[in-house]
Amino acid sequence: MEALPIATELPTVGAVSASRDRSLKAQRRLDRCLKLVWGRRARRGFFLRAEDFFGFARRLVEMRTEFQVDLEEIDETYRDRSALARERARQPLSP
Repeated sequence: MEALPIATELPTVGAVSASRDRSLKAQRRLDRCLKLVWGRRARRGFFLRAEDFFGFARRLVEMRTEFQVDLEEIDETYRDRSALARERARQPLSP
């Protein structure tokens, strides 16, 4: 499966492109054996490896935990203030 984005030259989502990723050496050999046939070739798209998705999902969990800690700190800092003041402090800053 990982030989397809190499053969199609699709961009990869991750730290290293599929054409340079050392762990994909065997897949690069396989991509030279593939014969791709296009009805109409799409020029847009990307390849997302399972490892990249899991890294992304793990980072989302970390960010959620960090945000929760931030909210708890706000609640502690504003504990003696009104509910409205606490709610306003929890609101994201507008750009």
